[in-house]
Amino acid sequence: MSSRRKRAPPMKVDEERQQQLHWNMHEDLRSEPLTMTVGEQACSDADSSSDCIIIDEGPPESALHRDKKRRSETVSVLEATEEETRLSVTLNVTVSPYRVDNSWKAFLGDFALQLLPKESLVEHFSERTFTLSPSESSSQFLIYVHSECKNVEKQENVLEGSAGVCSKGIRVESSFSSDMLQDLAWLQKRRGIKLYQRPDGTHTIKVGIYILEAGLTRLDFMSDAGSRMKKFNQLMKRVMEKLHNFIIPDVLEEEEEGSESEPEGQDIDELYHFVKQTHQQETRSVQVDVQHPALIPVLRPYQREAVNWMLQQEQFRSAPPADNSLHFLWREIVTPDGLKLYYNPYTGCIIRDFPHAGPQLLGGILADEMGLGKTVEVLALILTHTRQDVKQDALTLPEGKVVNYFIPTHCPREKVKNREIQDTEYEPKEKVHCPPTRVMILTAVKEMNGKKGVSILSIYKYVSSIFRYDVQRNRGLLKRMLKCLIFEGLVKQIKGHGFSGTFTLGKNYKEDVFDKTKKQAVGSPRKIEKELRKSVNKDADSEYLPSNTSDDDEPYYYYCKAGKSRSKLKKPALLTKKGKGQSVHLDSQGDAPAAGVCASTDVHVSENTCVSEDKQTQEAKDCAESPNPAAEELAQSNTSSPCETSDYRFECICGEFDQIGHKPRVQCLKCHLWQHAKCVNYEEKNLKVKPFYCPHCLVAMEPVSTRATLIISPSSICHQWVDEINRHVRSSSLRVLVYQGVKKHGFLQPHFLAEQDIVIITYDVLRSELNYVNIPHSNSEDGRRLRNQKRYMAIPSPLVAVEWWRICLDEAQMVECPTVKAAEMAQRLSGINRWCISGTPVQRGLEDLFGLVVFLGIEPYCVKHWWIRLLYHPYCKKNPQHLYSFIAKIMWRSAKKDVIDQIQIPPQTEEMHWLHFSPVERHFYHRQHEVCCQDAIVKLRKISDWALKLSSLDRRTVSSILYPLLRLRQACCHPQAVRGEFLPLQKSTMTMEELLTSLQKKCGTECEEAHRQLVCALNGLAGIHIIKGEYALAAELYREVLRSSEEHKGKLKTDSLQRLHATHNLMELLGAKHPGIPPTLRDGRLEEEAKQLREHYMSKCNTEVAEAQQALQPVQQSIRELQRKIHSNSPWWLNVIHRAMEFSVDEELVQRVRNEISSNYKQQTDKLSMSEKFRDCRGLQFLLTTQMEELHKFQKLVREAVKKLEKPPSREVIESATVCHLRPARLPLNCCVFCKADELFTEYESKLFFNTVKGQTAIFEEMIEDEEGLVDDRVPTTTRGLWAVSETERSMKAILSFARSHRFDVEYVDEGSVSMDLFEAWKKEYKLLHEYWMTLRNRVSAVDELAMATERLRVRHPKEPKPNPPVHHIIEPHEVEQNRIKLVNDKAVATSQLQKKLGQLLYLTNLEKSQDKTSGGINPEPCPICARQLGKQWAVLTCGHCFCNECTSIIIEQYSVGSHRSSIKCAICRQTTSHKEVSYVFTSEKANQEDDIPVKGSHSTKVEAVVRTLMKIQLRDPGAKALVFSTWQDVLDIISKALTDNNMEFTQISRIKTFQENLSAFKYDPHINILLLPLHTGSNGLTIIEATHVLLVEPILNPAHELQAIGRVHRIGQTKPTIVHRFLIKATIEERMQAMLKTAERSHTSSSGKHSEASVLTVAGLADLFTKENEELE
Repeated sequence: MSSRRKRAPPMKVDEERQQQLHWNMHEDLRSEPLTMTVGEQACSDADSSSDCIIIDEGPPESALHRDKKRRSETVSVLEATEEETRLSVTLNVTVSPYRVDNSWKAFLGDFALQLLPKESLVEHFSERTFTLSPSESSSQFLIYVHSECKNVEKQENVLEGSAGVCSKGIRVESSFSSDMLQDLAWLQKRRGIKLYQRPDGTHTIKVGIYILEAGLTRLDFMSDAGSRMKKFNQLMKRVMEKLHNFIIPDVLEEEEEGSESEPEGQDIDELYHFVKQTHQQETRSVQVDVQHPALIPVLRPYQREAVNWMLQQEQFRSAPPADNSLHFLWREIVTPDGLKLYYNPYTGCIIRDFPHAGPQLLGGILADEMGLGKTVEVLALILTHTRQDVKQDALTLPEGKVVNYFIPTHCPREKVKNREIQDTEYEPKEKVHCPPTRVMILTAVKEMNGKKGVSILSIYKYVSSIFRYDVQRNRGLLKRMLKCLIFEGLVKQIKGHGFSGTFTLGKNYKEDVFDKTKKQAVGSPRKIEKELRKSVNKDADSEYLPSNTSDDDEPYYYYCKAGKSRSKLKKPALLTKKGKGQSVHLDSQGDAPAAGVCASTDVHVSENTCVSEDKQTQEAKDCAESPNPAAEELAQSNTSSPCETSDYRFECICGEFDQIGHKPRVQCLKCHLWQHAKCVNYEEKNLKVKPFYCPHCLVAMEPVSTRATLIISPSSICHQWVDEINRHVRSSSLRVLVYQGVKKHGFLQPHFLAEQDIVIITYDVLRSELNYVNIPHSNSEDGRRLRNQKRYMAIPSPLVAVEWWRICLDEAQMVECPTVKAAEMAQRLSGINRWCISGTPVQRGLEDLFGLVVFLGIEPYCVKHWWIRLLYHPYCKKNPQHLYSFIAKIMWRSAKKDVIDQIQIPPQTEEMHWLHFSPVERHFYHRQHEVCCQDAIVKLRKISDWALKLSSLDRRTVSSILYPLLRLRQACCHPQAVRGEFLPLQKSTMTMEELLTSLQKKCGTECEEAHRQLVCALNGLAGIHIIKGEYALAAELYREVLRSSEEHKGKLKTDSLQRLHATHNLMELLGAKHPGIPPTLRDGRLEEEAKQLREHYMSKCNTEVAEAQQALQPVQQSIRELQRKIHSNSPWWLNVIHRAMEFSVDEELVQRVRNEISSNYKQQTDKLSMSEKFRDCRGLQFLLTTQMEELHKFQKLVREAVKKLEKPPSREVIESATVCHLRPARLPLNCCVFCKADELFTEYESKLFFNTVKGQTAIFEEMIEDEEGLVDDRVPTTTRGLWAVSETERSMKAILSFARSHRFDVEYVDEGSVSMDLFEAWKKEYKLLHEYWMTLRNRVSAVDELAMATERLRVRHPKEPKPNPPVHHIIEPHEVEQNRIKLVNDKAVATSQLQKKLGQLLYLTNLEKSQDKTSGGINPEPCPICARQLGKQWAVLTCGHCFCNECTSIIIEQYSVGSHRSSIKCAICRQTTSHKEVSYVFTSEKANQEDDIPVKGSHSTKVEAVVRTLMKIQLRDPGAKALVFSTWQDVLDIISKALTDNNMEFTQISRIKTFQENLSAFKYDPHINILLLPLHTGSNGLTIIEATHVLLVEPILNPAHELQAIGRVHRIGQTKPTIVHRFLIKATIEERMQAMLKTAERSHTSSSGKHSEASVLTVAGLADLFTKENEELE
């Protein structure tokens, strides 16, 4: 149903749409090959002098007969050539005689048909329709004349249907080629053009080409590139080129938009140089002194030129050109008959309306290089060029209209409230004055009436809260009066029986039902008060008399205690003036009436009566301070309340109901919606000056003209703009607002924004504002139609309601992609002048400028098609003039090198810090490099063309193939920065000692895995030898397993099941006493060892069972204790339900239970909620009884099932579990006691919990992943998700809450509390009981695993059925040799891997010894070859043996072995080690010992170097400030930890919330000299000239990011020399990257080109990074 409701309703289409949907099924048949019937002959043209046979229409019957005959005797014509077939099919041009009709058509041109000699025309030829068809000669054509028929379309159909009845045609030659005629035939077939005869000589036939209205193009806008029909427009281009000599522009034709190829080298500097030269050659129309008095800094010459150019772009002091120029893409053509048409030679489109050129560009791109003062230039522009023609229409109140402003009567007045409280403190009791009971009930029913009526409980609440009536004491009186009102027909019951139903106003109820009260109300206030006092003396019981007695209309009084929290109640009689008739009635209500009945002291100004603001304010004041209730009523009678009108609608953005609060309200002049004035930022003082429109109406209206400039900047430099304005502009010159979005400010009135000079907003806020655009109004056609009135009004963004004078995008490269949200929102803003401000406007390439052009809205280049076709494609084809000329018109660029003499910035130098890994880091890096290199090569091999640039690949592929490079780059900074290798950085930063320990653990795990593979291969080979009868070899292999286990006992852990397998099967071989097996000393202990292994394996499971049982017992004991506390025979909740039914509050109980069930939970679509299963208390009672019985039933079954499983498992239980689920043949059977218990658990779980996630297989998940068809209903499932509170328990909680709120018997409440505790105990018991069941199941599984562990490979017996699915240990006889070969290979690989990993483990162990500080990093062991001490440098082979470097070099040079002499053999164990696997240890790798500064803590090489450099900076230049940039936040966190360890004060920018605070601390706090910045957020736009050092922790692949980072300190205002520090690790990926970046920089010769990783690298270059480094490592 949901999908059906979302569909649009069916609607009738118009005639144009019907024509488009029209389809003729014979259209395709016309293009089929022509066929001829038997007996027919082709038309002969041998006798050219014979007369032409005119086609005539035969009778329908004969035509039908011929049709049937043709179908029965059809044979194909001989196959013609492809060209002939094409001509004969497509060239069929119909020419009609010209007739004047009412249809629109325009004459484009004509072509001539010249009769050949001896050819003549038929009589009245000019009045005949003819068809032009090809002949056998390509230069000649045949004319076939139609018979006379008024219906031309019918003639065409006749011709097509009877193609073979003519004998010959008239031969002619055409001035158009056959290809052109084919185009005309296709266009004519599509009804885009029509061909008519035009008068001419006797031997020449002129054919006029007329375009029809259907042939005109309908465009959404003049630069629309999406033409109606691509082929139609292409053919029209050919026709127009032939008729009007239009030359197709010199651009690439029919190129696909996505097929552009990036040029080999984009020289960005060439473009900037062209822009600079163009501006130097042009002359300024206006030269203005842009040094504004309010601007503090003195502009430099290049800044003056820039501001003058910007003024010229904004047409400062120049008249705007007339908007009558022709669009760039269109050409005007005048047809021979005088009609003006407009033709687009690029697309072939023709239109009738004049294509106006797009709006002229006002603005451009300010691209001065970083640090040249673009901010000051923009401020000079803002001060110099202000808007003069601001239209105030939307900001002024329309003549004859006033704003309705309404203040409720119960508007809180603090003084009055305090005075009333003081007065009541001394009064013993307070007299409460209530209207008659019937008035209160009718008012309650009227005000709270909904579609389902109002319950009696709601009436009680309304009367109690509004009139302060004591409902508890007078409930019986209210019920009797309600019965009287039902009897009189004033109230009727629409649902339920008795007082448990719902009520609404009856048919006898009318507005004048209180006529008597009205008559009493007309009079003086004293009379009213007197009448009211009289009614006090009457007996209250008279209220229960029949309705015809007058006593029912009397008010009701009672006395109550007056406390400090209650103010004195006013009299409820309220006077309200009704229009001009002065009819006044008395609404007997309390002080706080509901919506629609509220009296007011509003300042309500209608269109007919205008009350002055001062008078209204005074009246409201008098009303509030009047001590006399009668005087208060009189004051209230002077104004009318809008609440009482039928069209009153209140909907505010705050979400409050109309009845709540006492805030002043204001009405929209357009949609007449009322809202809180404060919520919509409308002030009372603007009532007579400014109109009020609600936010939705304001957004839908014409944007408000302003003088304001909107500046959009990154979040990081938003406050920098404020600082720059305060620093560079004199005070009180500009009004500045930092706009933080509707989430922060709400809806700001556009006139408030219009009063500002500058509004600053961030890209993040702009991005979020997109969610508040195009929100439909509640009253609009697009608004959702809801059953009930919306509580909240969605707040639209006020930014789109303002026509900004100037919109500036700072750091505009952030919107270079026009599809991002910030760019999309920026394009929606309305502005006169648009500016893009960026020091690096080009990021990946020149195509990035398209995003800026889209924002500027320059037609036609803001359309992607025209940008590529007219500018970018020619540029890619070495024709950059078009693109350069266009960019020069919209861009201003000044480079530092061009104005270096004007800015006087001190020079910037660079320092390279080349570092070497420590031994531990080198080992870690080699491990990472090995894995990443293999991963990268595997991914790159999937790409066929390695010459591709990564930028041409999709983003996901680029991210995938760059991931190995990313890991290596991170490994160069710190091992913990590599994601997934170690614990997260939030725990702690790893020291190098901890890194060594971690590497040892990993290496030990890898050794155990290699040993496990080796033992597996040995056990498998032993089984193969037993199959082959080679028992001695099998016994030797088993003994080798046991020897290997004992040999590595101190280093590795051997799998106990593998040892059990070898021990058990060796014991069997020895017991069989096969000949040839030699005995050993440990043969007698094999049985004891096997027993110990089994007991050790089972001990873990038995321990888990005992622990689970012990954890379960206390919970079960607490359950028994809670059950003893429940004494009543019937359930407590049943008693509460019965009591609610007795007190007639059962409906409230039902509603509360349903609300509790349905709230806060996502209902499953395939399951019916409990709230939908009952409607009253009896249904609730039945449901709860049933569900609790089910719960107790399955609870008992689960406990009994687990109890049966506690005893030790018998052989039958183990066998049934094995067959059922441990090792099923194919599908689990669910027949064992464990599976049956699991089903009971699932049922019990569904009763006890509310399962909010889908069930998924629990036990067999891993088994059915790869098998198809195994999943069925017999697979046990469990919910591995949230165990939410069940609907039963939620119902119980709701009932308990109801009992407490209504103060039912204490014993019910106490038992309910115990019941809730019992539910919690049951849930704990379930979890522990399920864990206990799992341990019992695991115990049986362990027994089965022990049995499986002793099974070995065997051959299937001859009569044994073939297992399905196959079993791993049972093989076929022909598979024995295959398995042997595989196991032999596995053994060799595992042996080699084990030796390699053991060598690495030994290397790391020796390294740990060498780093012992007590030995000073010296290895005291001697070299096994030369016997000299190893000292501080030595080599380690993969076997773990160590040699001095001199001996190692001799072995490599003289004793290398293997292919290419790339390996050596260990001098001790003779194990082979390749050259690249030799590890070298250097324990004293420290350069410049005398200059080194000790760094506290154990850090990575690079982190230590960064900290040491920062310490050196402070030693050399105390107080010097430094910026530290890194690509990754994790690296900055590690550096911050190192700085903290060394007591160095720093600040870090990692979150937007603390950005400005931390940046200010770094700038102005003399003790904080270090600022850590992430590269992607901290390098754009910031001015931090306080710093003089920039530290780049790693090489940056994107040179533009690097330039931005360096540019933070090297800019205008810097007075000290600056230094850039680079940190690189030798012999790593960083060295290769640095060399590649230098090469790319030299090839591009660009200091300002912006290239990302994807644009710099090619696939081959990325592969080269890994392969070259691999060679260096070797």
